[in-house]
Amino acid sequence: MLAEAALGSPVSPAAVITTVHSQLLRHTGGRLADDVALLVLRNDRSRVPAQCGGTALRRTRPEPSNR
Repeated sequence: MLAEAALGSPVSPAAVITTVHSQLLRHTGGRLADDVALLVLRNDRSRVPAQCGGTALRRTRPEPSNR
């Protein structure tokens, strides 16, 4: 469902919700037997090209905690 809702670019969160809701109703025969929650996040940040260079510029992941 989500892949079809996000076809094309850019897609508004409202359009994704509308498409997924419509398809969910179609899938269930028009009735939802339980509550449904849907969260759509939009990333408006521009892409930054990868930087070439030494390892000093790379971020490292912290070691996992045993806590």
